[in-house]
Amino acid sequence: MSEFYDRLNDIEIQINDAVKAKVAPDAGLIQEKQQFEIAARMMKVLADASGPEYDSTANRVAVARMTLGKADHPNYPNPLYVDIPEEAAKEIRNIVFNDLNDLSRDLGRPSQSGDQTDEEYAEEIRVWEARRAGERDFWQRHADAPIVQDAIKDVKQSKAFRDILFGRGKPRLGNRAFKDYADDFRRFGQGQEAAKEFMRFGQGAEQSAE
Repeated sequence: MSEFYDRLNDIEIQINDAVKAKVAPDAGLIQEKQQFEIAARMMKVLADASGPEYDSTANRVAVARMTLGKADHPNYPNPLYVDIPEEAAKEIRNIVFNDLNDLSRDLGRPSQSGDQTDEEYAEEIRVWEARRAGERDFWQRHADAPIVQDAIKDVKQSKAFRDILFGRGKPRLGNRAFKDYADDFRRFGQGQEAAKEFMRFGQGAEQSAE
C-alpha cells in the first residue's frame, strides 16, 4: 500500500506547489486526488473493522490497487464485490450513497461570497467541478459493483431526487427580493439538470452485475 500513499503524497505536493506559485492546479490532479481520498476513506473503514475474525489487509490492498489503476488480483479481493463484515459494508455503502446523492442533485455547489472577485469564484467553481468529476468517474468505473448498484437504486428512488427530477417544489418569488428568488431558481435548474444526467448513471452496468 506504500505505492498508494506515495502517489497521494506526490499529488498533494504538486497541487500545493501550484497554489504557492499562484498557478491554477491541474484539473486532472484535483480529480485524481478526490479519487484517492474516496479510497482512503474506504480503507480506513476496513482498517477499523479489523479484528480477531477479520483481517482487512487484503481488501485494503485491493482498494489501493484499483485506485492506482492496477488489474484485479485473486489474492486481494475487492470489498466492493465480495462479502465483508456487515458494519464495514454498511459504512462503505454510506460513502457511496452520499457521494452519489450529491452528484444526483448538484449538492454542495459553492455560492459566491460577497468579498470574492468573479475570478476567485470562477476558480473555486473550477476546483469544485474537478473534484465532483473525480467522484463521478470513480463510481462510474465501479457501477457494476453490487454495493454501488444498491446506492444508485436508492438515490433514484428517493423522494428528494424524484421531486427535483420532475420539477416539484420549484422556488416561488413570494415576498422575497428578486435576486434571492433568481438565485434559488438557478440552483433548482442546476439540480434538475444534474438529476436528468444522473438517470443515465450506471446504465449498462446493471446487466454486467447480474
